[in-house]
Amino acid sequence: AFQNIYAEADPGRGRAIVQKHADRFVIQYPPARPLTTEELDKIYSLPFMRNWHVAYDGAGGVPGFDTVRHSITSHRGCAGGCSFCSLYLHQGRIVQSRSIGSILEEIKLISQDKGFNGTITDIGGPTANMYMAKCHAWKEKGTCREKRCLVPEICKNFKLGYEHSLKLWKKLSAMPKVKHVFVGSGIRYDLLTDSCSDEYLHELCAHHVSGQLKAAPEHCADHVLDLMNKPRFNVYEKFTDRFEKVNRTLNKKQFLVNYFIAGHPGATLQDALQLALYLAKKHIHPEQV
Repeated sequence: AFQNIYAEADPGRGRAIVQKHADRFVIQYPPARPLTTEELDKIYSLPFMRNWHVAYDGAGGVPGFDTVRHSITSHRGCAGGCSFCSLYLHQGRIVQSRSIGSILEEIKLISQDKGFNGTITDIGGPTANMYMAKCHAWKEKGTCREKRCLVPEICKNFKLGYEHSLKLWKKLSAMPKVKHVFVGSGIRYDLLTDSCSDEYLHELCAHHVSGQLKAAPEHCADHVLDLMNKPRFNVYEKFTDRFEKVNRTLNKKQFLVNYFIAGHPGATLQDALQLALYLAKKHIHPEQV
């Protein structure tokens, strides 16, 4: 059932799925086509209240809202296709990005908030460094049925939009009332391991990390990573080396917030021990399991 859902959850080539249950049928239709940049911009230009519902005023508001009050969604969708992740079901594998102009206009609105202190806490999406990512097949054909964009290696047709991110960061940092623009969303580390990402990683570490950057290696056992549809662990270690080297160059002390999964289907007790020993060796102390 899972494989059928995964295979057909595509706006280009997906087909309806029907499952009989007692005297009824459940029908799942393929997802809607992704929004264009112009359509996404139009949605974010609507006159949202940018606050909790008035029904919560009596309770003093919604505390969790403070974590996103001054954050920006730059794009939707993630091409990662991790086995355990629901993003491809509710946002899709096709990345849909807003224009730089649309994001600038939203930040102008945020800067008018009387509680704004000059810090944009996050500018990102499901995977922060997929802003403006493209594939020539997405528009006409949708995503590939038998092939993944990033695993076992990055597809040559998958094009990153780092030049757009660099331009966006520069424009945002020059805006009145804006002191800091941070990336609080998680990053896809396998897209930051080669020379084409040098400038992006340098600018990210120099100006847009609040002290901690989120990454999700998920495990250190390669056969478990294969089941997860994640890159092999040596890719993550290559990224951590680059991250530490860049921060040494900048004379900064910044850290990675690592996400790991314990008990993934196919992972054994021996795999859990291997992960525990790795964490101990690296002096990583998970705050929650």
